[in-house]
Amino acid sequence: MKGQIEEAIDMINVSNPSLLQQNQSLFFNLRLQRLIEYIKENRISEALGYGQEVLAPAAQGNKEYLGELEKAMSLLAFNDLSASPVSHLASISRLQQIASEVNAAILTSHGQPPNSKLQVFMKLLSWTQRKLENTVEFP
Repeated sequence: MKGQIEEAIDMINVSNPSLLQQNQSLFFNLRLQRLIEYIKENRISEALGYGQEVLAPAAQGNKEYLGELEKAMSLLAFNDLSASPVSHLASISRLQQIASEVNAAILTSHGQPPNSKLQVFMKLLSWTQRKLENTVEFP
C-alpha cells in the first residue's frame, strides 16, 4: 500500500463507473486520503489547494464530512505527524481500512457479500480464542 489514491480512483472508475457515484461516503474518504497523502509527503501547497478546491465543496452541508476534513487539515499544524492527536489518520491502518471499504463496495456492487467466508471465519475464530483465554486455563 503506497497511498496511490488517484490511481485507485481512476481504476475504480474504469472498472465500475457508478461505484463512487453510488457510494459518496467512500468517494469522500478516498479524496480525504489523497489530502492526507499530500500532507504526509509535505506537499503543503497542494494539500491546501486540494482541500479548498475539492474537499471543502464536497463537505459543504455535511457535518460529518466537515469534521473529518477539519481533523485531516489539523495535521498541517504538526511537523511530526505522530505527535498529532489525529495521527491515526496518517497510519497504514487507515489505508488498510479504506482498501477494505473499497473491496467491500466492489463485492457488494457485484451482488456478493462484503466479507469473504474466510474473513468471517477468521473473525469468529479470533473471537472464540479470546473468549476461551478468559475462561479456560490452558497447560
